[in-house]
Amino acid sequence: MVAQPKERIEGPRLLRFPGMEVIPAAPQPQPSLLSSQTPRQFWEQHVATDRRLSKSTLSENLTSLSHFERLVGDAFPLARVDSDLLDQLAGGRLAPSARRKLFVLLRKLLRLAVRRKLLAGLPEFPPLDSPPRRGAGLAVSLADFEKMFANAAAATWPVRGFDGLTPTFIWETWLLLFWCYGARTQDFVAYKSADFAGLLWESVRFEPACPIHFDLRWPHGWLDFTPRKTKRKSAARVVVPIHPLLRPRLQRFRGCDLERVFPNGRNKRQFAASWLRIREAAGVTADVTIAAASRPSIRRSCNQNWNSLFPGLGGYVLGHRPADVNAGHYENFARRAVEHIGELVMPAGE
Repeated sequence: MVAQPKERIEGPRLLRFPGMEVIPAAPQPQPSLLSSQTPRQFWEQHVATDRRLSKSTLSENLTSLSHFERLVGDAFPLARVDSDLLDQLAGGRLAPSARRKLFVLLRKLLRLAVRRKLLAGLPEFPPLDSPPRRGAGLAVSLADFEKMFANAAAATWPVRGFDGLTPTFIWETWLLLFWCYGARTQDFVAYKSADFAGLLWESVRFEPACPIHFDLRWPHGWLDFTPRKTKRKSAARVVVPIHPLLRPRLQRFRGCDLERVFPNGRNKRQFAASWLRIREAAGVTADVTIAAASRPSIRRSCNQNWNSLFPGLGGYVLGHRPADVNAGHYENFARRAVEHIGELVMPAGE
């Protein structure tokens, strides 16, 4: 009987039992697989197919890849991205926000390549300067808001799909919604793309019963929606009472569309142009925004106005999660909103 040669096991000696599976060693990094693959090619193969990413994120990625190809070349391989190249890009001609988005994407692609054993390690990224914060912490004053509300007639868009309602009436309603609830623009007015639906009729409840507290009633009804920004993470609903001045205005939009309260077209340029005309006619600074965090905004005014009535109420109306245990588990902010909504400061003439 001829003895069978023993199987040679590379590496440390291991105890083996009959039928025991031998797990092969992890493959070593193979940089040669990325020797000719560009960042765009790698992105199309490994990132663009991720269905969890929104269309806006994919669009930003494509813009960053175009910036990279314009500065470095469309045939530059991802494997050759090193610290020297990153230093050159950091001091390049890109705007700070575009440079930051490009570095976020490159870091993501390189980390993915390392995770898949295609690269040995990450290059060192240079530190980027923090973006300047213009007017952080400022709110739009009631006087400036009244001027903008009084000059809503300067708006020329939208005109179609509203069954005869004028742009003046539409913008007055939008401004009051932003003033009372501080929602981000796309939660109420979907003007960018089909990804945004804006405020839906299913989120407007004219019946008195509160959707989340059945013992709580408000004769003018409720808004019940989930902010788009937090929908993917927490899906926390915002349930707030409808202001008495807004109920008759919202009812005027019934019949314009079966699904959307505001069936305006997808035209970012026209929306921005009308918003600029209103500010210019009102004589307020062009820095005033609807919901930007780093500039004076109506959203910040809403937060301050509600907090002045009851501490923490602004965060609830804006859709932020309570920061402390007492507010999160024992405070009924919907009831507080009903108690104080009549005291909310509103523009003159409405």
